[in-house]
Amino acid sequence: MGVGKRRESMEHSYNIKIEDIVLNPMSKEEAEKYRVLRYKYREWFGVQSYISKEKQKEWYSRYLDNPNEFMFSIYNTLGNFIGGNSLYNIDYKNLQCEYGRIIVDADYSGRGYGLKATLGAVEIAREYLGLKRIYLEVKEKNVKALKVYYKAGFSI
Repeated sequence: MGVGKRRESMEHSYNIKIEDIVLNPMSKEEAEKYRVLRYKYREWFGVQSYISKEKQKEWYSRYLDNPNEFMFSIYNTLGNFIGGNSLYNIDYKNLQCEYGRIIVDADYSGRGYGLKATLGAVEIAREYLGLKRIYLEVKEKNVKALKVYYKAGFSI
């Protein structure tokens, strides 16, 4: 596993490779790919309504200005964009954050990518941001996600 260093701007430069996946800072172009996946799998999100390209661009601009949020794009080592995840609501005073917004395209499911992406984000949170507590919310009926989170060491 390898991790990059953070730049001084709000746009982070954390990245990590775990076996056959890589987490990179989410770019503007990748945010659009993420928007498409998010709508495809909207049943697993709190807000399930359609998000336009314009709204996604606005969100991405706000994200860049937010020092308490890190979005990652997930790639396999063949260079395929397979999804995204996030550390957000980062509270440096209480050394905690929320993990989530994870999407792995179903075309790539069953290969352990969700678990590896979760473990990568957790490593960044603990080892590089110095956070002690990472929490998440998950829908009870999202059995695949529950299995991943249990394997990653979360108590739900």
